[in-house]
Amino acid sequence: MQRGDLDWEKCTLDVVGHLRLSAGKYPDDPRLASLIGELAMGSERFRRLWARADVCARTHGRKAYRHPLVGLLELHQENFALPDESGMELLVLYAAPGSPTEDGLRLLAGLGADSGDAHPTMNARVRE
Repeated sequence: MQRGDLDWEKCTLDVVGHLRLSAGKYPDDPRLASLIGELAMGSERFRRLWARADVCARTHGRKAYRHPLVGLLELHQENFALPDESGMELLVLYAAPGSPTEDGLRLLAGLGADSGDAHPTMNARVRE
């Protein structure tokens, strides 16, 4: 199993556990029930994980993204539940200081600042 596969295994375990937590908090939410039904109909893996009945709250973790310009970005994630009853969370993603991910984010920020455009990959100019 490759490293990415291990991330996928853990990620799906966490997401299904968090979905089960939400289902317990909001048992009468028809959209949530519909989502769970749709996932169960379309995914054997989801059915197996759902049957385990694991419940977990995501508080932190690692997220990996592959960006077309800078490659792999490995970010740390912290989740903070808002104090109201909305069920919303604030997610903070950050790179380890001195890491290749920090360098990649600086490069992307520079591209956006140089072009003055919100979509630097679409309007990037080659400079001599």
